[in-house]
Amino acid sequence: MYQSRKYMLPSDRLTNKQRAQLNGSPVTYKLNRPMSWEEFKALPHHVQTEYVQLLMRNFKANATRLADMFGINVSSFCKYFKTNELGITFTRGNGSALSREQLEGWSKFVDGEKPEEELHEEPACDIVEQPRMQMGEFSMSFYGNIDPIAISNSITKVLGTDSVGQLDITFRLDRKESYN
Repeated sequence: MYQSRKYMLPSDRLTNKQRAQLNGSPVTYKLNRPMSWEEFKALPHHVQTEYVQLLMRNFKANATRLADMFGINVSSFCKYFKTNELGITFTRGNGSALSREQLEGWSKFVDGEKPEEELHEEPACDIVEQPRMQMGEFSMSFYGNIDPIAISNSITKVLGTDSVGQLDITFRLDRKESYN
């Protein structure tokens, strides 16, 4: 663990055992298989939303099909999402006409068969993907005693090791006593 030189943090005094206890155990959610209503309700709300969005995106599943998979009433299913404010609203007559391939894919999924293509998780939003943000330029200023290794590490941390571009370095040497 990093220890600051100027300031002591409470975590600086922890033993390795105490630090390990702060981390929870890893949890894995299998969202590529059907689940019971009880299993679904035991998931955290954000995972419930992600699971339903995944099924809606990959199988065009509507509230009726999802409620049937969970073995509950459609109105109870919709009410659960509204009551818990999970961010998905279902409307009547929402895309019930599916192609034969889509219906077969949904049936295979609900029956527990592996689909030909594994479910792939995509971002949980319905926006058009835009190009990723990229860094155009940045500047850094260092004052005081110049440590070239620290500067190199700072640049590497910002740019990474696989960056391509142009790096211009301007160095102005001032009198040493002006920084004391």
